[in-house]
Amino acid sequence: MTNYVVSDLTRKIAAILRGHMAQYGITQAELGEAIGVSQSQLSKLVRGVRPIELEQFVGMCESMGLDAGAILQEAEAFLADYDVDPIAKIVYVEDGKLLPTPHHLNERNLAPVVAPLRTRAGNVTPIRQAIDTPDLMTVDLDHEVKAASQDDGGSPEYPNG
Repeated sequence: MTNYVVSDLTRKIAAILRGHMAQYGITQAELGEAIGVSQSQLSKLVRGVRPIELEQFVGMCESMGLDAGAILQEAEAFLADYDVDPIAKIVYVEDGKLLPTPHHLNERNLAPVVAPLRTRAGNVTPIRQAIDTPDLMTVDLDHEVKAASQDDGGSPEYPNG
């Protein structure tokens, strides 16, 4: 049997969700079915015995018509009045620990295979900022201006649209 570490924040969120379940008359089996877990697993989540995954939390909120952000804010506001253990063990800014300086890629420090492809290793996204090419919004606007300036009497055509 796994011993889960459940934070005070998770327990408070679970309590809020339980309250909404009771308010709307939603059973554990119904809510479990809505998010794809068994009634037994949902019971552990809403009792604060097991950590709630982000997707499960958002799914529970959506199925009850709740705003996940508002539920999180409500839980944080409640816990602000109490001395609770922080979830993060180190707060880099407050503890004076510096994060590494970001590494900016340019033509000189790109790997030989990466440079011709204009991508980061393991990533297919172009590095637009590092190679001085216009961003997609600029390209789209240029295309729109060119399309609108053609005297065909029609509206501008958009790529992939």
